[in-house]
Amino acid sequence: MNPILWSPSSKFKNSSHLQKYINWLEDQKDLEFGDYNDLWQWSVDRIEDFWESIWQYFDVMAHAPYKRVLSGQMPGAKWFEGSTLNYAEHIFRHQTDDHPAIIFYSERREVVTLTWAELHNEVASMAAFLKARGIKKGDTVAAFMPNIPQATIAFLATCAIGAIWSSCSPDFGASSVVDRFAQIAPRVFLTVESYSYSGKIFDKRAVVREITSQLPSLETVIVYPYLETECSLESMFDANTASASDMRYFLWDDTRSAPSSLEFEPVS
Repeated sequence: MNPILWSPSSKFKNSSHLQKYINWLEDQKDLEFGDYNDLWQWSVDRIEDFWESIWQYFDVMAHAPYKRVLSGQMPGAKWFEGSTLNYAEHIFRHQTDDHPAIIFYSERREVVTLTWAELHNEVASMAAFLKARGIKKGDTVAAFMPNIPQATIAFLATCAIGAIWSSCSPDFGASSVVDRFAQIAPRVFLTVESYSYSGKIFDKRAVVREITSQLPSLETVIVYPYLETECSLESMFDANTASASDMRYFLWDDTRSAPSSLEFEPVS
C-alpha cells in the first residue's frame, strides 16, 4: 500500500463544502452517513434524491419549478423537467467588491484583474451588442479563442440572453473547427488573430478566413486583437472576402457600449 502523502486537518474538513453539505443533509433530510463512501453509495442508489438535494443545498434559482427530478434513463434522460433558469444569473448572484472576479495571467501580457462590477458591465455590453445583431434565445454563438477574459465575457453574455455557446481552442485546424461548428449553424463567430504558446506566436488569420468561408450560417464576425494590438479587419479579411458575403465584421472594441442593465433570459 502506498503511503498517505497528505491528509486534511479537522479544521480543513469541517470548513469544506462537502462537510457543510453532509451537515445540511442531517439537519434538513435526517440523513446520516458514517463516511464518504456511505454518502457516495447513497448518491448512486438514490439518484433523484441526491440531485434534488444538490439543487436545494446550492439554492438554485429557478424562474419556473421542476415537475420531477429525473425521467427516463441515459441516453435520453430528462433532468428537472419544467424548470427554467439562467446560468449567468447564478454567476453574478454573489458578486462582491471584496475580491476580483477574474485574475488573468498570460505569457506575453501583464496580469489583468477584472472586478465583479467591471465583468458585469463588460457582459452587459456584449449582451446588448448580440441582441442588437438579432441574436436571441436558442441561437448559437461560436468562439475560436484561447482561455482569456474576453472568452468568458462573450460566454456569459451568450448565456445571459439565452443563446447557445460553443468554442474551440485556436490550436485547432480549420477542418476540425468547421466539422464541429457546421453542425450547430452559429450566427456569430468570435475569434482572435493569433495566440501564443511556449513562447511562440501562432498567426491564425488564414485559418480564420477558411473557417468563416465554410460556415454559411454566419452573420456576424467579431475579432479580438489578442497579440497584435494594431490588428485591423483589413488584415484579417480581404475586400473580396468581405464583399462576397452578407457577413458583418467587427473588432472587439466596436461591440462595447455604455454600461447597461444585464437581464437574464430563463431557459430549460
